[in-house]
Amino acid sequence: MDYHPWKNRKRDHIKIWGSCNGIILLTTFRAEYIYLWNPYTGECKKIRQVDKNSLPVTHNSMYSIGYNAIAADYQIIHISTSDYSHAKVEVYSLKNPSWRRIQDIPYSISSTMEKFVNGALHWLATRLQTRQIVIIAYVLETEKFIEVPLPDSIDVNPVDLFVFENGTLDAYLCTIIHYKNAAKQQQTKVWIMKDGVTESWMELFHLDGNLLPICCIREGAEIVLHNYQQYFIYDTNDKSLRGGKEISSHMKTTYIESIVTLPI
Repeated sequence: MDYHPWKNRKRDHIKIWGSCNGIILLTTFRAEYIYLWNPYTGECKKIRQVDKNSLPVTHNSMYSIGYNAIAADYQIIHISTSDYSHAKVEVYSLKNPSWRRIQDIPYSISSTMEKFVNGALHWLATRLQTRQIVIIAYVLETEKFIEVPLPDSIDVNPVDLFVFENGTLDAYLCTIIHYKNAAKQQQTKVWIMKDGVTESWMELFHLDGNLLPICCIREGAEIVLHNYQQYFIYDTNDKSLRGGKEISSHMKTTYIESIVTLPI
């Protein structure tokens, strides 16, 4: 990992947007480019960002990355929200290297990072007209957005999403809620969607305090969590919570080493 795209930009601010198949998507504050970086191989591809002159002066922008297995192609998604009626969506694919505006959506993205599950990017979002919190998914194969139903039994808004992986090829979308129990104590509950329908939501685990899962390790036997100050490990077998390592950075993403190469 000796090479990185900001090696000569020590005073620039780095924003990590996410990763997919060992490729990290990031931007720097001053640069006009997006970087796709494989830390394992050192390979880096530079892509010009969307034309900022086409965006309103006041807007919120975010980037995400996913992989279309049918087309064997990576896609970068740019979503910008500038008013209370819609968000603008643009797509850049490595096989079709130019930005395309595909549609407008009536949502504002709430998640800090997307969750890539079963060929779709998932976010928590707010319906701009009703201010209702929902899960939306962008299906890379069809380039369409859909809503994913939340568990019927939860009566508080979720705070984030999480992907549970158990060491097989399967990955499951999870939603995280924070609430107070009858004794007014802070609690965290994680729900998992097993079959992609509302009825398949079930509770995966719950813990004391406000915690956010980050990733699974040891084939799903353990889950890494944080509370913005410290990291913890939750053992799904004996239900124990251990750790407490201090967090040195608030910019986090999951990453798995790979030898994936990027087209020139």
